[in-house]
Amino acid sequence: MKHSLSVGLLLLISASAGWAQRATGYAFVAPGAVTCCGRSESTLHVGVGTELRVWKGLAAGLEAGALGPNRSLSDSLGVASFDGVYHFLPDRDRKLDPFVNGGYSLMFRSGHAHLGNYGG
Repeated sequence: MKHSLSVGLLLLISASAGWAQRATGYAFVAPGAVTCCGRSESTLHVGVGTELRVWKGLAAGLEAGALGPNRSLSDSLGVASFDGVYHFLPDRDRKLDPFVNGGYSLMFRSGHAHLGNYGG
C-alpha cells in the first residue's frame, strides 16, 4: 500500500506541475468519526489533491490519501477520489471559496470498494 500511495502522490505532483496556472494543489488532515452499533470511534483522513479549473466555476479534482482509526493508524485504508467541482465565486484572489463537489471514490487495502462522495 505504501508503494501505491507513493506512486499516486508522485503522479499528483507531476500532474499539477504540468497544468501550470490552471491547477491548484493542496494537502489535508481531516479528523472524523465512524459510528456503528451504539459505538463511535475517531478517525483521521490525510492526503493530497489537485484541481484543474475547466471553465468558469467548473473544475475536476483528484485526491489520494489514507483513512484510518486514530487508535491504530496501521489499519488505514487507501482512498482515491475523482470529483466534479463547482466554485460559486471562481475568482482565485478571494479568501472565501464556497463550492460543492461530488464524484467517485475507491477505497483499497487487501480488497477494494467502489463508493460515491459529495461535499462542500
